[in-house]
Amino acid sequence: MRDYSVDTKAHSISLVESRYGDIYVFTNDDPIGKSLLTYGEWAEAEITFLSTFIGLGSSVVDIGANIGNHTLAFAKRVGPLGLVTAVEPQKQLFDAMNETLSRNKMFNVKSINAAAGKNIKNAYVPEVDYSEHVNSGAIKLQDENSSTGNLKAVPTVRVDDLNLDSCHLVKIDVEGMEADVLSGMAKTISKFQPIVFTECNSVQSASEILSIINWAGYQKFFIRTQAYNPKNFLKNHDNLFGVAEETALLFLPESLCCLMPENNAGCVAIKVETLDEIAESIIVTPRYGDTTPFDRKPDFWRENFDELKIKCDLMQENKNKEKDNFVKENARLEYRAESLALELKNIKHSLSERKNIFEQQNIFMQQLSDQVSQKDGVINIKQSEIDAIYRSTSWRITSPIRRIKRFLCK
Repeated sequence: MRDYSVDTKAHSISLVESRYGDIYVFTNDDPIGKSLLTYGEWAEAEITFLSTFIGLGSSVVDIGANIGNHTLAFAKRVGPLGLVTAVEPQKQLFDAMNETLSRNKMFNVKSINAAAGKNIKNAYVPEVDYSEHVNSGAIKLQDENSSTGNLKAVPTVRVDDLNLDSCHLVKIDVEGMEADVLSGMAKTISKFQPIVFTECNSVQSASEILSIINWAGYQKFFIRTQAYNPKNFLKNHDNLFGVAEETALLFLPESLCCLMPENNAGCVAIKVETLDEIAESIIVTPRYGDTTPFDRKPDFWRENFDELKIKCDLMQENKNKEKDNFVKENARLEYRAESLALELKNIKHSLSERKNIFEQQNIFMQQLSDQVSQKDGVINIKQSEIDAIYRSTSWRITSPIRRIKRFLCK
């Protein structure tokens, strides 16, 4: 019976359908939660690569299991006859992982709420508000006397003390504590010669990892895996991670080198021997925020300098031509604008003159209209006088005289 409880409301937890089953995710966790919410998966290139080394019945140890993303995939891979031992010190992440395992009926997982290391003593986990924006995978264990806020004590376990009957693969993701974990599993490595896959983001970590264990009988590989999988579970083509890659060291027993896949999408395995070779690989690996896969590769820029210089010169030449054409076109447009402005000015002046003439003509027409009205008035008066004469008595009396006059005039 598992002892766990997750307050999904208090910690902003969502249940997400992922590639390997339903998984409880902290919605403000970036990048793990964000990736699962966006793509239905996290570190799929890494999981696919590691899955080639295990099968039904395998025993896997997942150190730094977080919310159980890898644990769930491993549990599905090894089946009911296999075993996954998952170790996670952050209680909230541990509880979320157990909820996920229970929901998916993964009873082949032994989960341990502890830190992994070499000394049996308490480790201290900073208190984190998982409802706020957080990178849960970057939380580092602290010393008891650390001034980094409130701390919660968790026990430390040695992998050597887990009483494993077998061990085929160990995956380690513990934010700089890799050497400490390896120191606590030296007997396990000697006894079972498992494949060891450990996160490695710095030259210092690489140096400690190489020196803490006698890796005789192992082949060493520097592993680079793409953060974004274009064939992700939710078929989301919005790339949030750009060209960024995750880095790790793989220690593969020489007897198992035949298991190394020749091609693995999104994953590059570089055989290394020395710390210098690892350091070079770490330095040139593209990280979050890089714009091209070559941002950190000086050799690439040196080897392609002449070609790039020719391209730059050609781009500059084209830019200069475009600039000259722009200047010429701008001058032509300015001249055209000035011509149109002058033409517009002349048109406005002509319109103003025509307007004045029109107004003067209107005044003249109004004057003529007034004169016509006056003449019409005079005519009307005269006509009235004539009409009055025709209607007068004297005009009627003198009518015979007018007729005699017209007769005599013939």
